[in-house]
Amino acid sequence: MTSSYPLVSLITINYISLKDTIEFLESALNLTYPNLEIIVVDNNSPTGKPSDETKSKFQSVIFIESDKNLGFAGGNNLGLKIAKGEYFFLLNNDTLLFPDFLEPIVEFMQAHPDVGMASPKVLYPDGKTVQFAGAIGISPYTGRENV
Repeated sequence: MTSSYPLVSLITINYISLKDTIEFLESALNLTYPNLEIIVVDNNSPTGKPSDETKSKFQSVIFIESDKNLGFAGGNNLGLKIAKGEYFFLLNNDTLLFPDFLEPIVEFMQAHPDVGMASPKVLYPDGKTVQFAGAIGISPYTGRENV
């Protein structure tokens, strides 16, 4: 990896599930990667919006409140509009992150500028069972793996 660390924007969506979002943020703030911006988009939650107390606890996090529920894609697009990273990482708010998961992904992306996206191996909460481990082909219509 180069000696500099490109900015990575982590973006997640909150909708009613503030507890999950807080757990996600706690894990994100323990990441060892040194150049992050973290963006939480609240998708107009009728309950479970990030409170002033939550925003105070996570002062380095950028909170955006949408005036309507834009769905997963629309909420991420709202976050992407303000994200400043060289790389964008879209995560579900119920994701818990291993502290050192990001370095190999950024290193891979830096070493392979022809690659458009990468994904980490995703484990179930037991920390052992693989839920998702990537794909060779990505559908241009859905952005999901071809099977």
